Amino acid sequence: MNIALKVLRFLRRYDIPQILIGVKILLALLLIGCLFNVSRDYLRIVRYLVFVMSIWVAYVEFSKGGFVAGAASVITAIVLNPVIPFFLPQYQWKLFYALLAVALIVWSVFELYVAVTTKKVTSRYEE
Repeated sequence: MNIALKVLRFLRRYDIPQILIGVKILLALLLIGCLFNVSRDYLRIVRYLVFVMSIWVAYVEFSKGGFVAGAASVITAIVLNPVIPFFLPQYQWKLFYALLAVALIVWSVFELYVAVTTKKVTSRYEE
């Protein structure tokens, strides 16, 4: 809990799009939950959430001019779409969920690093 408060204080100190990074980390945690033996309802809910949030992240990334990040989000939405699902063996889905969770976490950390080191964001306490 203390670590979460420190991360929130750090994000508040810099004007970083907190919601976008928070959504990516939340989706990564939900995808890590899919690696365990869970019910099909949990998997279905995660699939809907990742589908909707991937579309939103793609929209935000394309509006910022990030083609690669937007395209990756679109591909994620296509693979995890609940309307016309892909049918893969369970071990392949678990591998996909693990890779996607790691990619989301790395992407979030990279965005934080770039934003802070390139001084694209300024601290509210700095003049």
